[in-house]
Order: sequence, then structure tokens, then C-alpha cells
Amino acid sequence: MLPTKKSYSIALVLTLWFGPIGLAYSSIELSIILTILSLAFLPKIIVLVCCWISSMLLSFRCIDKYNNEIDKERYLIEFGGNS
Repeated sequence: MLPTKKSYSIALVLTLWFGPIGLAYSSIELSIILTILSLAFLPKIIVLVCCWISSMLLSFRCIDKYNNEIDKERYLIEFGGNS
């Protein structure tokens, strides 16, 4: 059984509310990196805002990549990989 596709709207809501931590829905690795970066520069508001906005943008990129991989797997299963 293949995993289901991830939702863009859920990713947006999670990153809008939780910022880099909400990015974990899309990408654990990027979430950890951005969370550490934002905590390291906690007093700098501009860095926090940049991390927050970039987490929202990166979530769409990661969701798109994940969903494309799911589509490729479904295509290979359905058509047997023959082109």
C-alpha cells in the first residue's frame, strides 16, 4: 500500500502557526535546521521572520517533491514501468 499524498493547505497552516517546527510535516531535516537557526539567532527579529517565511515556502517545495514521488510510484505500479 502506497502512502497518501500530503496536503498543501495543512503544510501552510502548520508553518503559519508553528514556523520552522511546523515544517516537520513536510521535511524533518529542514525543520531541525531552521529551528536551530532561529533559536541561535533568537534576539534578531529579522532572522526569525526570514526563518518563518522560508519555512512556509520550503514546505510547498517539499510537499511538491513528495507528491511527485508518490505519483511516479503509482504510475510504475499501474503501468508496470513500461514506457
